[in-house]
Amino acid sequence: MKPQATSREDILAACRRLVREGGLEGVSVRAVATAAGVAPGTLYHYFPDKRALLTAVTADVWREVFDLDALPAASEATAAAGDTPAAVGEELAAGDALPAAGEAPAVAGEKDVGFPGYVRALFSGARLRLAAYPGFAQEHGLDLVAQAGHAEDGRCRMDAFLARVERALLAALARDGRVSGRAFADGLTPEALARVVMRDLLALLVLGSEDCDDLVALLRSVLYRES
Repeated sequence: MKPQATSREDILAACRRLVREGGLEGVSVRAVATAAGVAPGTLYHYFPDKRALLTAVTADVWREVFDLDALPAASEATAAAGDTPAAVGEELAAGDALPAAGEAPAVAGEKDVGFPGYVRALFSGARLRLAAYPGFAQEHGLDLVAQAGHAEDGRCRMDAFLARVERALLAALARDGRVSGRAFADGLTPEALARVVMRDLLALLVLGSEDCDDLVALLRSVLYRES
């Protein structure tokens, strides 16, 4: 007999197991109740209907796929910058973490370091973990990229997930001491770059891309330019 689930997170963990086994189509109130070891009525204490449950577990799967805890340097940088996108953006805009232009950037064939390397590591890890959820990104990822169509609870979880990825990207960007002082001289902001990178990563995963080489090359060109 499975132990009684006592929290929303316990129920969502049971949902994720079902998604791994049979996709979101396998998530029903009865199936989740059985997997979690609770009465079906217990689920309605946490989720008003099945749609709210599905949107919440969709956000949770993406949060698991982008396991930011697997990249400790990002969490350290986020904490150092005050754990807010604005704080990191202000630091970059002020030039505190940026050296003068001209330091040698990574070149093709060289091991990625700095922000481009962080982005590659984030994509590679996400792609690997996404393999545990066959077809999930293709069936349910476009709605996330468009940031539309979610019930309130699911929308809040999506927003929290997206904000956490953005904070991690901004923190990694702030730590990259080789970024050119001219990288953000033409209206591009660190916040805007983080949002673009986040959406590009999601789109690449949804499309089933095997690598993010083009995105990494673009980032090297933008961030390490000399003129």
